[in-house]
This record gives sequence, C-alpha cells and structure tokens, in this order.
Amino acid sequence: MPAYRFNVVPVAAPRMTHADRWKRRSCVVRYFEYRDQVRDQAQAMGFMLPERFYLWFQMPMPKSWSQRKKRMMFGEPALVRPDVDNLAKSFLDCFGEDKHVWSVQITKTWHDKGGIVVTTPYDKYCLTPHFEYKSGAEYESSDGAKRDGAFCEQAKEKRRLLAKLKSRLAQEQYEHEWAWREQQEQHQDRWRPADERRGTWRPDFED
Repeated sequence: MPAYRFNVVPVAAPRMTHADRWKRRSCVVRYFEYRDQVRDQAQAMGFMLPERFYLWFQMPMPKSWSQRKKRMMFGEPALVRPDVDNLAKSFLDCFGEDKHVWSVQITKTWHDKGGIVVTTPYDKYCLTPHFEYKSGAEYESSDGAKRDGAFCEQAKEKRRLLAKLKSRLAQEQYEHEWAWREQQEQHQDRWRPADERRGTWRPDFED
C-alpha cells in the first residue's frame, strides 16, 4: 500500500450532546469540517480504509515557538492533547463502518504543518516514524533534512546545557571554598588557648 497523506490538521472527536443538534459548539463544527475534508481527500486519492495500517498524526507546532525551538522539535513526540486514541477515533469515524480494521499502529509527532499519513506497518513496534528524503534542490525542504536539523539543534542544546551546568557547579564550588576560608579566618583565634590569645602564654619548659 502506498503512503497516503491527508493535508488536514488532526482533530479529536468531541463528546456530543442532544443540544448540538440545534446549537453546535465550535469544537463540533470544527470536527465536522475536518471529517468533510478527510472524506473529500480520501475520495480524490482513491483511499479505502485497510484492515491493518500505520497511522501517523503530524501535529502543527505552536506559532508562539521560536524558529530555533521549531527546528529542534521537528519530528519529536507530541506529548500534548488531544490524545492519540481520540485522534484515531475521529479519523476512523470519517469512513463510517470500520469493523474490518483489526490492527492500527499510531504515532503522534510535531511537524511544521498539520497532516495525517496512512501507510502499511513497516516495523514491528512502530517506534521510529519514516521521514522522507529528497534529492537535489528539494533536499532542504524534505522532512528527512528537517529531522537531521532537529538532531543537530538538540545536540547543540545539550552541549549548551552541559556547559552551563559545569559553569554553575564550578561557581558553587568556588563560593563554598571562599565561605570556608572566611569562616576559618574568623574563628582561627577561638581554637587557641586563652593565655595564648592574651599573649601571656608561656611554655612549660625552657630551653
């Protein structure tokens, strides 16, 4: 089975009530628009829901993120809502009857734009999503190149955090040693005998 890509932002299925029949909430309206877009694109691609497949949800990164953070988080697991089970339910419900589906592998990662990729399961546990590489002038815009850039940004961030941690530990050690020395200077007289501190101390023997 080839890879089918739906150019839609994944939306979770909302919990509907009887009041949504005449007064639809914004989440319900957004879900029905999403369902219509998925159906239209599936019909245009000739997509039919298979028995077993790999479902990859690509969540769009927030606009508030900086460009550096977006490059670093590309392809990373999206540990945010909506949950993968709700996303899968909303996608399967777009096709009506789905009792023939018996195996679905689901992944949810960050992407520069929202989308859904459906293909055959390519590995046993579906732990590593496949990022396509392109050659020539299209290499920079390919998902594979962006994923490589994310690895580079993550390595830079780790080195920066490690250097910051080492600097902070060195500063704390320096402050600790300086405080210890000050304490030694302040209390060095208290450790000598009282006669010695007054200057009247004499040894018990004479040369």
